[in-house]
Amino acid sequence: MCLNMDRNTIWGSAGGMVFENDKSWDVQDRFNWVAKTTAQVFDSAATSLTGNGDQVTVFNPLNWKRNDPIALQLPAGKNLRGAPSEAMPNGLVLCRLDMPSTSVGGWKLSSRAPAVPRSIELPRVIETNYYLASIDPRTGALVSLKLRKSGRELLAAPANVIVAERPATKQTDDPGDKMPPRPERTRLATSSDQSSAIKATRGALATAVEISGTFYGGGAVRRVIRFYHDHPRIDFETELNDIPNYTIVVSEFPLSEDVLEVRRAIPYGFSHGAWSKPNDVLHGWTKGIVPAVRWIDFSLANGGGLAIFDRGLSGRELNGRTPIIYLLNAEDKYVGYENPWLSGKGKHTLPYSIVAHESTWHQARIPHLAWEYNQAPVVVSGGTVTPLQSFLETSENVIAEASRREGDHIELRLVECLGLAGTARVKMNLPHSGAALADLTGRKLSDLPGSSPYTFAVRPQQIVTMHFTTTSGLPEPEPITSWDSFVPEEKLSALHDYDPTLIGHPPFGT
Repeated sequence: MCLNMDRNTIWGSAGGMVFENDKSWDVQDRFNWVAKTTAQVFDSAATSLTGNGDQVTVFNPLNWKRNDPIALQLPAGKNLRGAPSEAMPNGLVLCRLDMPSTSVGGWKLSSRAPAVPRSIELPRVIETNYYLASIDPRTGALVSLKLRKSGRELLAAPANVIVAERPATKQTDDPGDKMPPRPERTRLATSSDQSSAIKATRGALATAVEISGTFYGGGAVRRVIRFYHDHPRIDFETELNDIPNYTIVVSEFPLSEDVLEVRRAIPYGFSHGAWSKPNDVLHGWTKGIVPAVRWIDFSLANGGGLAIFDRGLSGRELNGRTPIIYLLNAEDKYVGYENPWLSGKGKHTLPYSIVAHESTWHQARIPHLAWEYNQAPVVVSGGTVTPLQSFLETSENVIAEASRREGDHIELRLVECLGLAGTARVKMNLPHSGAALADLTGRKLSDLPGSSPYTFAVRPQQIVTMHFTTTSGLPEPEPITSWDSFVPEEKLSALHDYDPTLIGHPPFGT
């Protein structure tokens, strides 16, 4: 994965043999190895905990109790017994499970397939326990979103409108390297320029609206909006097809109120900056195109706010009262080479989500909701029915982002997630004889008194590393000195032909 962390790979823009190649060890090969190895580890771990059987093992990696809507891949025609659920068009099962913090257990399958949601007329108002929402019956845009408790309207104009744009002036920089912000781009087309076909369904968990039409360049555009009856998330899925070269595609959410502050997630924390009113205390950068990891939240002038979640769509921008999320920067070639992963050709399926909240950002638990959207429970086929057991419990102000077994201890890394000083509580339910705080390199700083649960002070956004002493030890892993064991056999020849004396930027394809 370190090899796949080149900036162009993360952006999705690279040339030549980098992404996929018949002879060279490429980015896709490395992702495939990681996915295959992770699945093997999950299968082995699940078997050790729930045995061999014909049921499923379910693992919740998040360190809090959860009951969010999740889409799971289950054996065909099967369902999870006792779980509210409905069938999804893509073969997944939408369901809700009560799962303890960082827990695993064997769940019994039902031979009764999940019910297919029934077709309904598009409601004038879609009512949930959190929202009153309206969809334009001609364009499929979200034209109203009111908080149910107060009746407060959050939208100033149609939202989830898909917009195609292009830089207003010819630029010398490659669009794969540098993109001007939205005020310097020309609006080419929107999903509201023509009528769309709209279908609505209602199931046990959600009302879904599917909008189908054509978009800039003549390709099909398909949008699905899923409103959950009893959960604050609204999920979107936009499918783009055959987007012309050098086209930027975004989704916009014009808000009815000024945005006071912007919180934007980064690994192990968030940036916090002012917007409509200057605030010298807040140093986070908010102007122009900015990256976000999992979530961004816009605090509104009258309280509460709107959060946008993503699954890898990291581009954000705010202009006036209108946030956008970047869906695609179509570029068929990069530095002269074919660029298949970022090309607009073919189909691109792009998921994102929003949560509007009347309460404060931290009371709405935005980081937790975003993690849930990003990380569904892991389902492993096989196993027997066993009670769900929790390995780790914590206070709500910390999120555990990594753990591992090393030497004579379990290492846990967590972060204060709300930006508030306070006290963290950690209960480790795996066998251990004591705990200590360590630095990022694993050097012990101080022992924690008492036994589990452990409490200690945390600063805003502090990253904390904990060591839990175990009675047994693991041998030191052997250092990796060759890539051969990770490389497909048919690509070893090209790997061995690599000339390590070649340094600097690779040649351009022009």
